[in-house]
Amino acid sequence: MIDSDERRQALKQAYGFDDWPQGNASPVLAGSPVLDLDQAPLSLIERTPLPDGAYKDVYGAGKTILASVWVHNCGAPGRAREALVDYLMRHTDPDLPHAAGRGVAAGDVAFMDNQDPPSSIAFIRGPFLARVHSLGENPYPVEEMALVLDALFTAELEPDAA
Repeated sequence: MIDSDERRQALKQAYGFDDWPQGNASPVLAGSPVLDLDQAPLSLIERTPLPDGAYKDVYGAGKTILASVWVHNCGAPGRAREALVDYLMRHTDPDLPHAAGRGVAAGDVAFMDNQDPPSSIAFIRGPFLARVHSLGENPYPVEEMALVLDALFTAELEPDAA
């Protein structure tokens, strides 16, 4: 039987973990930024605080829920990389494609599900891990929300961002 450490190492090898960007050398950031997704095409319906300063937002049009966004500051890029591995270990699809291979340049590294259109994307940018999931009957373009989040993370990490 394969133990969890062996499974983790096999998964890292399968997903090319050693080739993932290391993230920038930003200082350790405390807490998750409470991102104001003004640029998002959806309205915030509900924000749920999660442990360690993370949170989950639910977005939609009116009262119709269309997407969830989960944001966590892992504190450092290396910890974010490991948190993404944790996510991949829990995912039911054992072969998620790199988002870049599907034309989505979000984060330092990102993975999407195999659906068409994609219904989920998980990515890291520096110390941040984010997941966007389409909810409801009509698919929501998770790529769009991921790109908005990534731009906000990038601004958060830039020392001269004002």
